[in-house]
Amino acid sequence: MNTATLKGVFTMTFTCKYDNPFINEVFEDDDARAVAEYITEHMNDDVYDEMLDECYEPINICGCEYSPSVALYRVDEVAYRCGRNDYYDSLASDMADEIDRLDDGDEVEFYGYIVTATDDENDDDE
Repeated sequence: MNTATLKGVFTMTFTCKYDNPFINEVFEDDDARAVAEYITEHMNDDVYDEMLDECYEPINICGCEYSPSVALYRVDEVAYRCGRNDYYDSLASDMADEIDRLDDGDEVEFYGYIVTATDDENDDDE
C-alpha cells in the first residue's frame, strides 16, 4: 500500500463499504485515489446515463424519441464507453480530493459507498 502522510504527523487509512446490508465487501487503503478508483470501478452505468439525460435534450429519430444515453449507446458504443470512462475519472479525481480532506473518524458518502477515515497512529496503541 502507498502511505499518504497528512499534516506530516500521521497516516490515515480509508475504509470504503457499500451501504447495503446484503453486500459485505470492504475495501481499505491509505491512498485516497485508490479508494476513489475502487468506487468508480464498481459503479454501474446509471450515474453516467443520468448525467447524459440531464445535460442533453431527448433525441428524435424519424418521429421516435430516445433518451440521450440510450441513443449514444446504441449509435456508438465506443464513444459511450469512452465518455463514461472520462466522466468516472473526473468523479474519481473529485472524490480523492474530498477523501484527502477527511480527518480521523470523518465519513463521507459517494454513490452508495461510505468512506471512513481512521488515524493509523491510534490503531498502533491497541
